[in-house]
Amino acid sequence: MADPGAAAVVRPDRGRDRRRGGDPVGDWKVDDVCVSDSQKVFASIVNDPACSTALKSSSDPDASGNYKLGDDNNAISTIVVSGTGMFSFNDACTKALGLGMTATADCPKIEEAFKKEKGVKSATCAPAGANCDCTIAMDISLAGSSSYTKSGNELTVGGLKQPFCVEGGKTLELEMSSFGATLSFTMSK
Repeated sequence: MADPGAAAVVRPDRGRDRRRGGDPVGDWKVDDVCVSDSQKVFASIVNDPACSTALKSSSDPDASGNYKLGDDNNAISTIVVSGTGMFSFNDACTKALGLGMTATADCPKIEEAFKKEKGVKSATCAPAGANCDCTIAMDISLAGSSSYTKSGNELTVGGLKQPFCVEGGKTLELEMSSFGATLSFTMSK
C-alpha cells in the first residue's frame, strides 16, 4: 500500500507559482490528477523484467477521495487512482510470473490470477496469436495516515516532501511521487 507521504517531485512544466504555499489545513476533495507517466503506474502491477514490454497502452488515470490535513499535524488520505491498462503477455512473461508455460494455453489462468490481485477491479483476457491479451482495470490506493509538517510551500508527510500551493483558500494543488511517476492533484474544499 502506498502511503500519503509519497515522495514529491516539482514539475516546472506545470506552470504554477509554487512559492505561494498558503494554509493547507482542511478536508480536501480530489477533483483531478495529472500523471507524468501513467505507463509506469499501470506497469507496476507486472513487476518482472521478463514482462517489461507487457503493457501496451493505458487510459489517462482518474482520481477520487479526500486528503485531510488537520490542525493536529495529521494527514489522512483516502485517495484512489483509477484507470485501465492493456497488456499482452508472452510465454517468457507467463513463465516468469509463475502462471504457466505458454501465454495462449494459460490465458484463463492469467485472467484469474489478475482478478485476485489487490487493486484490480476487473480483468478480461483472451488468446491473441502467441500472446494473451488482457484489459485490466485498477484502483490504486494511496490511502493511509501520517503526521506532517509544513515549511513554506512544502509539506513533509511521513518523512517525504510534497510541494503544494493553496489558491484563494479553496483550491489545493499538491504533488506526490509514486510508482516512479509524479502525480499532480487538484483538490477543493
